[in-house]
Amino acid sequence: MSFTCTASVNTADVAGDTFSVQGYSSSELTGTNPNAFTAGNESSQTEQVVSASDQQNLEQSLSSQLYQRGQTDLQAKVGNYSLISQSIQNIVVNATFDNQVGTQAQVLNLSEQTKTEGEAYNPNDFMSVLKANLEGNSNLVRNMAVSVKKIDVVSGQVEALVSYQAILYKNTNKTNIANAIKGKSFSTAKKYIYGIKNVKSVTITDHPRIFSLIGYLPSNLAKIHVSISD
Repeated sequence: MSFTCTASVNTADVAGDTFSVQGYSSSELTGTNPNAFTAGNESSQTEQVVSASDQQNLEQSLSSQLYQRGQTDLQAKVGNYSLISQSIQNIVVNATFDNQVGTQAQVLNLSEQTKTEGEAYNPNDFMSVLKANLEGNSNLVRNMAVSVKKIDVVSGQVEALVSYQAILYKNTNKTNIANAIKGKSFSTAKKYIYGIKNVKSVTITDHPRIFSLIGYLPSNLAKIHVSISD
């Protein structure tokens, strides 16, 4: 014989909607629960614990942002100089996490102080060095343009690959020209000057116009002035 009844039981005693009653076999008496079981009040919350990778990821992200900001600020400070990107360093001065590894926390914050350092150069410096070197070989340098193809810092030294374009003229000694044409006729003086390499035009003027009237340059070297223009 079987009976159906309503019983009050503890959830720990229940293994489903149909359950046995203590003191009776299941063939003699079983119980059913007409309502869904509840296990009492339960609070479920996932605990978040700070890990070493959390701190590392946060530090990398913040350092990257500070590096970009530092590079921008550094470029503003050097003005017309050009930064050598390979030389830029972002140095961490101080870094403090508000929660340490193993601590339960919903949010992880990092306070970090950095300083940015780097090497910079003025492109005009390359032009000055090249021009001085070329003119040191008895050349006149005109219309120079310099382009820095590659620049790097190697073992603390700046190495650069630079290309340049310039018009080179043989540096003519003005005193030698004056000595050669003094006392000569205007036509002879012009012929001599045109014989100098890269000379395109010659103009002889005098003041007052005494020597042009007689057609000869003065014999006094102090009265002859030679100028060269592009």
